[in-house]
Amino acid sequence: MESSPTPLSPQDCALTQALHAARDREESERVRFLGALVAHDLNNALFALSGRLQLLKRRATDPATIKSAEELLASTKLFDQMLSLLHRACPRDAEGNGPSAVRTAITEALRTQEATYPGQLTVVHADLEEIPADLSFEGSSSMIASALAQCLTIHRNRAAARVEIHVEAARDGDAERVTVTLEDHARRENASGDSNKPASAWQSDAKLPSLLEGHLALEMLPLGAAQRAVRDIGGRVTAEPTAHGFRTSLSFLARRGIAMPQSPSLSHGRSDACETGSIPAPPSRSVLIADDDPAVRAVLVAALEAVGDDVDTTNDPSSIATRTDLASFDVVILDAGGGGLDALRAIRARGDNTPVLVASGDEVDVGNDPRSASLVKPFPLNVLDRELARLAALRTRHRA
Repeated sequence: MESSPTPLSPQDCALTQALHAARDREESERVRFLGALVAHDLNNALFALSGRLQLLKRRATDPATIKSAEELLASTKLFDQMLSLLHRACPRDAEGNGPSAVRTAITEALRTQEATYPGQLTVVHADLEEIPADLSFEGSSSMIASALAQCLTIHRNRAAARVEIHVEAARDGDAERVTVTLEDHARRENASGDSNKPASAWQSDAKLPSLLEGHLALEMLPLGAAQRAVRDIGGRVTAEPTAHGFRTSLSFLARRGIAMPQSPSLSHGRSDACETGSIPAPPSRSVLIADDDPAVRAVLVAALEAVGDDVDTTNDPSSIATRTDLASFDVVILDAGGGGLDALRAIRARGDNTPVLVASGDEVDVGNDPRSASLVKPFPLNVLDRELARLAALRTRHRA
């Protein structure tokens, strides 16, 4: 006669429910990141395609060619609608405003992980007490909890038994950059208690998933979800195999003693751009394009040179943070990715008021900054012209 399984105690039932809820929540974050990634990267490709078609229509004199370009542009609108639908289906969780204490946020995140996954992963953390008590960031502690949970998922998936966590803070401009490093070693205990069996070797490319850059390892979706969780507080995440195991790293911006300034949310920028239709474009503008996608750069260069602008480019958006020649440009077109938003914060922190147009395939909040604006790709070239004219006019008035 078969015996029935022993029923779970109320405490075990609660733990099991909490475990399933945590796994569902973390998986939902990864799925939404993947959808947002596809929408963002294909938006860039669509912008490159529609931009070239708009240029073809501008330059063409043959009526048949113009008609073909118009028909193709009409077809691209269908893809734009589909990508917009995908983007809306993959929103980020609404996060509350800060400030939040760094030490408390990290401690609570680790405590939650230990309670949710008891016995699965031993987390040994050091240096937390050395983090100043008055160090805070402008965001919700749930951002840190989500990012750390995703990083720890990578280590759990490797069947690692132990993760060491180190926390440090270092100056980053006029702020502090808090870095949380998680590292496991390539040993784990098996059912017989043998701790000499190696953990799973890392076979995938340990990079943030990207269609544009040609690497999309699904194993790294947790890293992308972690990046998405802390993007608004200057977050960066990395991963790499080490000589003894695997390391993930999470960092974000914080401040001592005072809270980071609040910024009202900003719309996509489309409505502001539409209101600038009466502003005449200057005869010539000096424009710096900072975008890591060569197809997007090529379209922007062709479009701006066609109207007489003087254009310079860089494939590293983060590089504007260290450039000393920004004063020579009327406006900068900055990709939000590739460290672009961090670079924008850096130049504003040092008092540089160069007008900046942030171009992104995702919603971007540039804060209450009159010299910064945003457009969501793909956008019509005439809208780009109008927004650049408005921003460049700010530089002209300042010089006058």
